[in-house]
Amino acid sequence: MSANTAIPPVLSIDEAADYLRASREHVYNLLRRGELTSVRAGHRRLIRRVDIDTMLEKAAEDFKPRPRQQRPRPVAPSIDIFA
Repeated sequence: MSANTAIPPVLSIDEAADYLRASREHVYNLLRRGELTSVRAGHRRLIRRVDIDTMLEKAAEDFKPRPRQQRPRPVAPSIDIFA
């Protein structure tokens, strides 16, 4: 999908993967886990763009960053150059 074209309201698996910047396998995994819904139209599986956007918004709301852990700084051995 190029940046100049409008994004259609219904996407194929490949288009959904491009839209999410993910692999086709990841899109299928989202469908299997029930995080995304799709419909069959003949031999094609179609996903509504609104459903993808809703999933992304929900994921952003549920996101809680882990607190950063302070790593101990390595202590350099003390070297006496005049000894």
